[in-house]
Amino acid sequence: MRLWSDMQSWQKRLGETLRVSVYARFLLISGTIVLGMMTILALFVSSHVKAVSISSTAQTDAFYMTAFVAPLVQDISDDTLLPAETIAQLDRLMHIATVDNDVEMARIWRRDGTILYSTDKATIGTRADLSGAEIAFRGEVIGHVEQVSDDVGRHFGARGMPLFEVYAPLHSLETGAIIAVGEFYKNAQPLIDQISSANTTIWSTTASVSVMMMGMLFLLARRSNRIIVEQRDRLKRRAAKASALARQNEKLRGQSDLAKLQAIKANEDLLTDIGSTLHDGPIQSLALLVLKLSTVGTDARRIVEDCAESARLAGGVVHDLRDMATGLVLPELEDLAVEQVVRLAVDRHETLTGTSVALDIGPLPAQLPPAYKICIFRVIQESLHNAFQHAGGADRQVSAAWSDEGISIVIRNGPARSEPREQAPPRQVPGLGVTGLRRRLRALGGSLSVATVPGSGTVVTAALPVDPRMMESVPTHLGRNAEVRVQPLGRQDNLDPVPGA
Repeated sequence: MRLWSDMQSWQKRLGETLRVSVYARFLLISGTIVLGMMTILALFVSSHVKAVSISSTAQTDAFYMTAFVAPLVQDISDDTLLPAETIAQLDRLMHIATVDNDVEMARIWRRDGTILYSTDKATIGTRADLSGAEIAFRGEVIGHVEQVSDDVGRHFGARGMPLFEVYAPLHSLETGAIIAVGEFYKNAQPLIDQISSANTTIWSTTASVSVMMMGMLFLLARRSNRIIVEQRDRLKRRAAKASALARQNEKLRGQSDLAKLQAIKANEDLLTDIGSTLHDGPIQSLALLVLKLSTVGTDARRIVEDCAESARLAGGVVHDLRDMATGLVLPELEDLAVEQVVRLAVDRHETLTGTSVALDIGPLPAQLPPAYKICIFRVIQESLHNAFQHAGGADRQVSAAWSDEGISIVIRNGPARSEPREQAPPRQVPGLGVTGLRRRLRALGGSLSVATVPGSGTVVTAALPVDPRMMESVPTHLGRNAEVRVQPLGRQDNLDPVPGA
């Protein structure tokens, strides 16, 4: 038992752990996906913003070169350098660019790699590597941030700042052909600060949105988990209720099978009782009658005596058969009110036993279905017979009343008398017994209880629920003094059939 209890406890803890882990795994997976996607989005936007910032800055500087520098270098040739006057104009222009646009250095390249102009005068007329300007000679504007190169470093000395380098093609105003490439070096720190500020905004916005999305996912997962728990608990309750109903149905099925067996046994007992009664009573009397008739002599006086004896035997057979029929057929209850049924049961018992029974009738329905009236009649009949048989001449009382719970019938008898009572008359109806009464009441939803207190007597209580829809009229009380005229069933000399037989 201890091992089984430990296994059940372990399974319960495992189930709770799995439920929590599923909830946590959902949050972990969804959080990872959200953070991953938002990180990718932030990286893409940041990269795009950087590219756009660099491109827009490069296009602005290229426009400056095209608008102000290109007109000054229209007389470039393949074998001569720029005249001193043009260089002086370019110096003035670069001075303005240095003040307004933060230009640190500028150069103009010829297609063969010769530097036609440079703010570093020592490099004018020299040839340098065209790797950075080749694309510009194809008509594209190039801009990028880089560290100071060796040749540029000589110009800037030890300042060592990040530079924004721009290559822009310079076109002929007449033919539109590219005649040279202008190169600008600007302080890149403002652009870097601008890009950094944009990245900060992008990442902070992304983080805020991610936190909000995680919060929404958490609330959604929490609500979903609560709904799942409630649904699971509801399913458990329904499963428990279904199991209880299944057990109840199984119990009712067993009771039904038991009731069938009991009904079969009661029927067999009834047939046995009827057979025994016929064999021991009317058949014996008929056999004696046949014997008397077969021995009738020729003496007139003897014939008269035998005929009288035969008539007496025939009357006894009729009487016995009438008593048996009275017990087998249903009483004439169909047209009687419920109170009349109670009085009829008591009156017949008094007639058969020669005793009196106290009767206390409360409010009762005017009419009920025949099955209910037959049940009430049989309960009173059997209980009074048992009281008379086992308690002798003890005082007996029958009480009947109706309330919201249904009809209640109580049969009481006092303790048995000290002096034995004379032999009771033979029973005239087949015995139902307490088991039969309980079965009859249970079929109508009622119950029966029997309580015996030594020295005080026995109390039989029958409860019979009554649905108001079954009543043919509103409940009425006929009054305790109302006279109910019924024909008591007793020994009758005529052979009229019993009503309802």
